[in-house]
Order: sequence, then structure tokens, then C-alpha cells
Amino acid sequence: MKKLLATLTIALLASFVLAAVASGAPASGGGNNDSASGSVNQFGAQETFSAKSSSIGTNAQGQWKYTNTNQDPNQVITGDIRCLRVSGALFEARGVIVDVRIGSPFFIAQGFILRGSDSGKFSTVPDTYQSQFTTTPQLEDSCLAPTTGMPIVQDGEIIVKDAV
Repeated sequence: MKKLLATLTIALLASFVLAAVASGAPASGGGNNDSASGSVNQFGAQETFSAKSSSIGTNAQGQWKYTNTNQDPNQVITGDIRCLRVSGALFEARGVIVDVRIGSPFFIAQGFILRGSDSGKFSTVPDTYQSQFTTTPQLEDSCLAPTTGMPIVQDGEIIVKDAV
């Protein structure tokens, strides 16, 4: 009877391990996805974004929201993130503008580029972030390798996870 109980216990544990492996559940960390997210207030704008992609930069998806608080009422621009490239603590994301609320009739942007870095949770070095509008939509294969040299985040936080 003890032998049967031990065999059933091992079989049950093995089935849990196999189920976790089959579902793609990570052993630790963020799994097989790169991600970048943040909330930043700078230069009279509030920006929030959240994006993820595979570890090789495919299947990117996410949202971006830009609120220009220097206008009354606020101008709000939203977009869909179509590509994400992560390298260590750096990221670049690009996308397509899907909605403009209270915009100027001269606003012609159709896309956007986001770049930034995550200095780490306990670092005394600030995160960096930069966004820019583009006159063309930024699609799936438009991301370049992330670079440094963006403005320092004065108010907010950037979080980057590289699946490696």
C-alpha cells in the first residue's frame, strides 16, 4: 500500500510539472516576453504606455496615451504599439495613432516613437524617456535597436524587462 501511495504521489507531481512546462509557464522571471511600461510627466505632458513582445521582438502589442496638459481642455492622443525592441534596460517602441481628442486641425501625425531606459528599482540614477510624433504610421518591422541619450525622467517611472 505504501508503494502504491508513493507511486501515485510521484505521478501526481510529475503531472503538475508537465502541465507547467506544456503551458509555457516560466520557472522564474518574466517568461519569454520582453516588456516595457511606464508613466511619465514631463514637458507639460502626461504619458502612459504598456507594451510586450516575444523575446525576438515579434508579436508586439500595447497601448500608449499622451495627454497635453498645456491646453484647455487637455489634448489626448492614443495609439496602438506595433513593435517593441528591448536590449537589457533599454527599449524602443513604435506605433500608430488611433485617436486624437481636442486636436489642432494642423495635427498631421499618424505614428509615434517611444524610447527609454530603466535604471533599476533601487538605483540612484534616473530613468530616461523620450517620445516623438511621426507623419507616417510605425508598423511591425519599424523598430530599431534601442539607444541611449534620452532626457531624464523628472516625474515618473519606466520599467523594462528583457526576456533574453
